[in-house]
Amino acid sequence: MKNIINKIGILIVSTMALVSCEENEIPTIGDDYPVLAQFSTSSVTLATPEEGASVEVDVVVTNTASTERSVNVEIDPESTASADQYNVGDLVIPAGSYTGTLTISGNFAAIPESGSSYLILNLTDVDGNETLVDNGTLNVELFRRCSITLEELVGTWSGTDIWGYPTEFTTYIEDGELMMTGGLVYGWLNDAWGEPIVDESLVRLEVDLESFEVTIPEQYYVSTIYEGDPQPDYNLKGSGEIVNSCEKIMEISPVLVQPGLAGTLDGSAYGDAFFVRVNMTGSAGEDAGDDDSSDEGDDSAGDDSAE
Repeated sequence: MKNIINKIGILIVSTMALVSCEENEIPTIGDDYPVLAQFSTSSVTLATPEEGASVEVDVVVTNTASTERSVNVEIDPESTASADQYNVGDLVIPAGSYTGTLTISGNFAAIPESGSSYLILNLTDVDGNETLVDNGTLNVELFRRCSITLEELVGTWSGTDIWGYPTEFTTYIEDGELMMTGGLVYGWLNDAWGEPIVDESLVRLEVDLESFEVTIPEQYYVSTIYEGDPQPDYNLKGSGEIVNSCEKIMEISPVLVQPGLAGTLDGSAYGDAFFVRVNMTGSAGEDAGDDDSSDEGDDSAGDDSAE
């Protein structure tokens, strides 16, 4: 059996207590009970290009009214974003509705050139009336969104995956496509899964330069052994996103596939699903001296990566 299976004990699943619907009946406007209000999510990112951008977040309440209602939101003093970096719109719940939408806009010119600033919003009340608030804090991360080319994604990427293993890979361009050396899930395969890698292949990444979505189409990835015996080859597929195009930060959720065997391997059966957030730690020019494919010099990312 694999190392990770040997490390996992017996999982005891507790039964969930049933709660009576009558005891948690949602009050209506005519009752003496206060309304319950909450954000639909606790955090969002607002990547802002030069032309500006906005993000919408719903606020949900537990009852309706015959007239529209205003939901009051306050800026938390712990926010690091300055007032000129954002605009928070009015939050109104239409008559007869349980939901209102809050719009937050970002101002590219005021947002720092590097790093992120954070806006923290707190729900306070609905129409000034007593309000119960649950999930009443919204964290908004603001940062600049820069246009990028495929050549600007060439370099070394480093990070630590969700299992705690260091991750590093290098990207370069071959025949007009972005290629990646191995590195994803290597620590998990070698250590937790107990299968040393004996062969590997370059991986093709598909990057949408408008949406910044990253796709890894299924393709051969590595060959491994377990206790000296060759194992079925692993393919790799996955999805992700360039979450910060100015600072070159990418998130990837890889999945391992063994063709001919049922199912896929994404880590979730043994813990957290595979996930890694990596930063570009060296551009093509900076890495040229360390890259065998760049022995002719470090003139540009496109020249030495296209060979």
